[in-house]
Amino acid sequence: MRSLFESLFRLQQGRALEALASVPGPTPVFLVGNGLDLLGGDLHVKFEEWRARYGDLMRFFLFSQPSLLTAKPEHVVRILVDRPDEWIKNVPRGATAPTGGESVFRAPDRKEWAPKRAAHPFEQRWITESYDALVPRIRELVRARLDARVGQSINLYEEILRVTFDAFAIIVLGETLPPEAFDDHERMLKEVGNRGALPVPFSPSPFFWWRRWRWRKRIAARIARGSLGERATDLVSMMSRAGTDMTKRLVHDELGNVFLAGMKNAALAASSSTFLLTEHTVFGDRVRTELDAAGLDPDRTTLLALPHLDRSVKEAGRLYPSVAGFVREVKPGERIELDGAILPPRTQVFLVSWIVHRHPEIWADPTRFDPDRFLEEPKPGTYFPFGLGLRFCVGRDLTILVAKTVTAEILSRFDVALDPGADYETKLVAVLTIPKRGVPCRLTRRATPRGT
Repeated sequence: MRSLFESLFRLQQGRALEALASVPGPTPVFLVGNGLDLLGGDLHVKFEEWRARYGDLMRFFLFSQPSLLTAKPEHVVRILVDRPDEWIKNVPRGATAPTGGESVFRAPDRKEWAPKRAAHPFEQRWITESYDALVPRIRELVRARLDARVGQSINLYEEILRVTFDAFAIIVLGETLPPEAFDDHERMLKEVGNRGALPVPFSPSPFFWWRRWRWRKRIAARIARGSLGERATDLVSMMSRAGTDMTKRLVHDELGNVFLAGMKNAALAASSSTFLLTEHTVFGDRVRTELDAAGLDPDRTTLLALPHLDRSVKEAGRLYPSVAGFVREVKPGERIELDGAILPPRTQVFLVSWIVHRHPEIWADPTRFDPDRFLEEPKPGTYFPFGLGLRFCVGRDLTILVAKTVTAEILSRFDVALDPGADYETKLVAVLTIPKRGVPCRLTRRATPRGT
């Protein structure tokens, strides 16, 4: 029976198969391509297995769409840095349409993303003022949440996630949001994953659309209030005072997407950094010593310049990039040559940072946590947790700032005792690498924490 479906696929997609004949990969079948091969596991793990089996460039089909998986740094550089305008960004658009709208995150090509990015609040000169004001607020959030949980069995990932959500609410809106807003946010992210798993994106649940409506209404209501005062540094206040046109697209899509495309990334970066520095005490002690020497509550500039913390967060982002990879697609009507293969229009290319960051021919002992790798700059195309080129993640600086501040505050004030057997095995949820079992632990206060 399988051979029949393989033959039917060859009849349907003969030209694409011929164009990609020089690229190895699993045999596709009628209707689903290699979709069945991807069931029953996490995509980033399956891709890693495929790379080991077929090599650093392989092909597969998602239904009828030809796709390539590459782990070659030179391809990463060519596609993201040297010749980005040959491709469009594949988000995928259908899965993210209800949550991302027309934000810069979903813009397919330079014509659309360049003006949106130029107008984005993270690209404005005043943004550093917002970042400066956010650091002490994050410290307050960490202390308020974790001080009450000392001695208890907790999932530190969930605690960090809540702190990060509040931090994003403060920098975007100038105020925290009620608990149901967090639930709305999580339901919308889950829906992205649900829609992405379907051949035709579809959201039948009225509860999802109700939560989406409530989320957007909440942000729009805050926008309508304008600036919270001359000294307010949240994005809404800063944009209001700058005379920014608060259009519906900006309200619903750009500001809302700061949460939806960025908040959990920052929480994951802080969680993996804290977990690894707790598990590897030599490096954790280095960071603690560095933080203690930095004095009482160092400001943003000082915090970002701490070398041991910086290298540790980078290494955590190598082992556990919050976003497992990036996708680009050949423009309609175009054909692109890649390693001798002529890619048909609409061919997707998966640039999977999870695989490149753990490639044994790129990184020595690749699964070992070693922040000192970053004493030297990584070779081009070998490290890209936030993408590369002109279209690197617009929220990169905020993500790094939040991750470093949260990690630093936890390590400065608390001793973290991981539960026996605690690990950081990940699952993929809407392209994000989430710890399957969280970070189970107990906290105790340090004997002489910084800041007391």
